[in-house]
Amino acid sequence: DESPAERHGQLDATECCWRRAPLPPAHLCFPGGRARLWTAGLRAQGGPGTPDGVEAAPLQFDATCFGVEVWLKAVRPSVGAPLPPPAVHYPLAGDMGTDVSGNALHGVLLAEPVYEQGPRGLALRLNGADQWLQLPPSCALLPPGTADFTLLLWFRCAGPADSRENALGVRLVTLHSTDQGDDFSTALALGFFGDGTSVACTYRTEAGCLDSLRYACNYSDGQWHMLGCQYTDSKGGVLRLYFDGQAVMSRRVGPLAPTGTHFGAVGSFCPTTERQRDCTNFGDFGLFGGALQDMRLYHCRLTAEQIHTLCCRPCSASVMEVVSASGSPGLLSVTLHNGLATNSVDWLYEEGSVCFTVVDSGGQMLQASTSQFPFDGAWHHLKWSVTDTTANSMSVLVDHQQVYLHFGRREAPQEQLRPFHGALRLGHSDQETPSKHFFEGQLRAFKLIARGVNPGAMEDVVYFSLTDGYGREALDAAQGNRAKLEGTIWQHEPSVL
Repeated sequence: DESPAERHGQLDATECCWRRAPLPPAHLCFPGGRARLWTAGLRAQGGPGTPDGVEAAPLQFDATCFGVEVWLKAVRPSVGAPLPPPAVHYPLAGDMGTDVSGNALHGVLLAEPVYEQGPRGLALRLNGADQWLQLPPSCALLPPGTADFTLLLWFRCAGPADSRENALGVRLVTLHSTDQGDDFSTALALGFFGDGTSVACTYRTEAGCLDSLRYACNYSDGQWHMLGCQYTDSKGGVLRLYFDGQAVMSRRVGPLAPTGTHFGAVGSFCPTTERQRDCTNFGDFGLFGGALQDMRLYHCRLTAEQIHTLCCRPCSASVMEVVSASGSPGLLSVTLHNGLATNSVDWLYEEGSVCFTVVDSGGQMLQASTSQFPFDGAWHHLKWSVTDTTANSMSVLVDHQQVYLHFGRREAPQEQLRPFHGALRLGHSDQETPSKHFFEGQLRAFKLIARGVNPGAMEDVVYFSLTDGYGREALDAAQGNRAKLEGTIWQHEPSVL
């Protein structure tokens, strides 16, 4: 048994033997390009015996509660440089400061969080007065002795970020070099110079000198921008400042001061100092007012191409989609993604993630993604369960293990999802998106489970085994209909029992 359950059988050599089958089982292979499986619509009757030109009744089902199961073998879609795993990753997208890198360096949001729409769904909005994110100790985020590192963060602000202290400025991220956490104990920071004219990377050298790289630009135009810095010890201690994926300033700074045990901060430089506790407006001393999203810290040097990959438009591959009636935005889809896009809110998930989307006829969306699917070219079972779209309730299992979901939009879709009907597509998408979605890999045992129009038990709405192994059609065993195949290949297994 090749499933994770590993319920193996035992063969009696006196009763059976291995022989090559006359027609080995096959799986449907999508070689990429324009390969696809499609139906004109989901049908409740008709099937292969329906005479040409006779319309079958549309199959309607309740899409507020449904399940999708499929076995797939795939490699991740990619047009950019592959990315290493980050040491720290805060999506800041409605997840309350959770670190999704796997290292459990979670932050704590101080003051009630507020969210707005960002480049990857929801984004954390700070008021610049008393809201910020307290991080773990600075030395845990960036251990002393780390030779190379890259720090990146998305931000948006509608006005200049200025401060009373030019040297401190307004901070997006701060890591401290001493344990006291006073105003001038900064080891490394990203933010804005105090006069509000420039983005800046503030740093402290091993000799104790506090200085900054500054780049004058129109960062306060109300658009989303990516700010970052990169340190390379192997090149004599070179520090680079990045803005919107491009290196804009660099300087040989030598060894940097080590980080200390005082906590790091997002949206502030140190809100616990005496000067800030005593002032009436914390915003005068470095708290950021604006929106933040997707902070990443890598303990390595990303290449220029990798940094650009995080700013470029995505390449995607559609595993499946079901669309509602013609002219309606209604949609159920599973899509593989490869990267972020700039200043857009559609299909924005990092390389190697799988995105799950429900959209009702009014355009309300429930959307989430996981990066825990193994794109290793082996067979894996994927199960997507939506228990109630009106409560934004969904879960995903990979090889029977529940995975973490990063939610982008939770708008409780419900309009005309009960009933829902339309065309089914596997391996491609016809949606208007930044790129075409042609899947490359193999699929088998695709199943859509839902309730009918009338409340009742869950049942198979569609079931394609995709092991027929012949022809330019695939049989839907649930309803007896056939789907058209274009550009696909039947790939046979070498032997069976």
